[in-house]
Amino acid sequence: MTTDAEYYFRFLDGDSSGLEELVKMFNDSLILFINGYVKNLSIAEDLAADTFAELIVKRSPYVEKYSFKTWLFRIARNNAIDYMRKHKRHINIPLSDNECSEEDALERSIVKSEQQSTLHSSLKKLKKDYSDVLYLIYFEQMSYEEAGLILKKSSKQIKNLVFRAKQALRENMIKEGFIYEEL
Repeated sequence: MTTDAEYYFRFLDGDSSGLEELVKMFNDSLILFINGYVKNLSIAEDLAADTFAELIVKRSPYVEKYSFKTWLFRIARNNAIDYMRKHKRHINIPLSDNECSEEDALERSIVKSEQQSTLHSSLKKLKKDYSDVLYLIYFEQMSYEEAGLILKKSSKQIKNLVFRAKQALRENMIKEGFIYEEL
């Protein structure tokens, strides 16, 4: 089985199918991750494309100390933060219902049951650090160390952040009407 880093190295060696595989593997999750920052699906799509374009143009050297996914998400996070700094005075309001419906369709494809909808809604209401850390740890299945690299925090800080985020999420889900039954 080929790893995501191997696809990148294939791309660097001139095989464009390596990059195509990376886009297939990570594009949707990058869009959702970036959308958590910019709150606009069209901009998130553009920034995800910019992240892949950065791989093409800069051909940044990937060091195998951490997973390729961690490295890619860190680039995407930096792009989202740079965008927000440049456009902090502008409020992004969707121009049409179509833009909103595209975002809803993408979310529906990931959120399939009523409990998952409650979870997703509750995640959106958390502080940004909380929602980011939970997204990276549980949805993207990253280690505490990998999430720490993306969020620029130590593993201990990530561990504490996850604990606090789970408590806040539990409280939000109870407010949303989620009923947890002990077996």
